[in-house]
Amino acid sequence: MTNPMEFVVEIAQTLERLGIAYHVGGSVASSAHGTFRASADVDFVIDASSEQLEALAQALESEFYVSRHAIAEAAETYLDHWAAELGVADLLACARHESRGA
Repeated sequence: MTNPMEFVVEIAQTLERLGIAYHVGGSVASSAHGTFRASADVDFVIDASSEQLEALAQALESEFYVSRHAIAEAAETYLDHWAAELGVADLLACARHESRGA
């Protein structure tokens, strides 16, 4: 797969199928909004339970390299820290609240 947008669509469809909330960032996302950058990186920020992370790993491992160790380490170490530092948990909670029409 060489087209970054094909990659975004494939991953987004997988996340949606698994019921995982996500946001897309990186240069591909900024290019889609009219701000072009030379790099072609894609960043996904997800809000997933441990069960959803396992389902995501299973869904992706046939086509992509998946490190369950890295997933577990990120879930246990980095996500809690980054959510606290950046307020990501609050942003996701607000987004969920708004999407429910409350």
